[in-house]
Amino acid sequence: MKRPLFIWLLLGVSLALFAQKGTYLKGFEINGSASLGVNALSYLNTGGNRADGPGMGLGIGVAFFKNEHWGLSTGLNFTNYTSFASFANNYTFTNYTVDSDGQPCNVNFKLNNTKEVDVAYQMSIPLMVNYRYYLPTGNALFAAGGLKVSFPLGSTYRVTSGNVTTTGYYPDLNATISNIPELGFTSNDIKGLHGTTSFKSTYMASFEIGYLLRRQKNSFLTFSLYGDLGLNNLRRTYTSTPLMYNYYLYGGLPGSDLVNQVKLYSVGIKISWNIHLSGGGELPTLHEKK
Repeated sequence: MKRPLFIWLLLGVSLALFAQKGTYLKGFEINGSASLGVNALSYLNTGGNRADGPGMGLGIGVAFFKNEHWGLSTGLNFTNYTSFASFANNYTFTNYTVDSDGQPCNVNFKLNNTKEVDVAYQMSIPLMVNYRYYLPTGNALFAAGGLKVSFPLGSTYRVTSGNVTTTGYYPDLNATISNIPELGFTSNDIKGLHGTTSFKSTYMASFEIGYLLRRQKNSFLTFSLYGDLGLNNLRRTYTSTPLMYNYYLYGGLPGSDLVNQVKLYSVGIKISWNIHLSGGGELPTLHEKK
């Protein structure tokens, strides 16, 4: 008799624990978040290759949940985006110009072992639709999707290695000139050359999926995967600005005529600390109807 009694007792405790009422949150919430992942300036480098770089973000936000499932959220996020570009060895291109005497001249550039790092700093405002599915424990699974408007705070480029050799071809004379440093036709180490790139505001599609972990009655953590995809070109206009000009000056890939479109995209992990300000209720048990 003892064994069946123990089994019935264990079953009763298990059902009681499973049938406990968890609580859900509704109303207003505020949060602070940090993210880390692949945050890239995406563009096609017609002169070589481009690789995605790392990035991180910090944000603050506010949300309002009408009921246990549905809510809206917005906030302010600060994020950096990085890309690494390299050129094919002995990559050549030509600028058509005139020299100081007014003679037409084709300036030929040959890049060797040239690499560049591009970094953009953005501030974004999201507008997200959120869905939560609460578990009996009071924790929850959630998903969110929406749009972000991203504003440029600054963008830089820097050459991390490489050198350039310039020669000049004068079509009127049918002559090629090289190794004359006084005229700019020589070889130069371009490592360390840097500058800024001008971008415009952009829109991004955004999603997030994750887990809500209750810590205290009015606070909780969320752990999630996120992704953002730029919907329009960051470049203000497409121009014919060359990558290099005046024999030695370097203008950076994202703003040059070697690139047509630049877009933002990112994917990574995010953690958020949330404080619940108002509202809430109890979740129905398995034996109750809503």
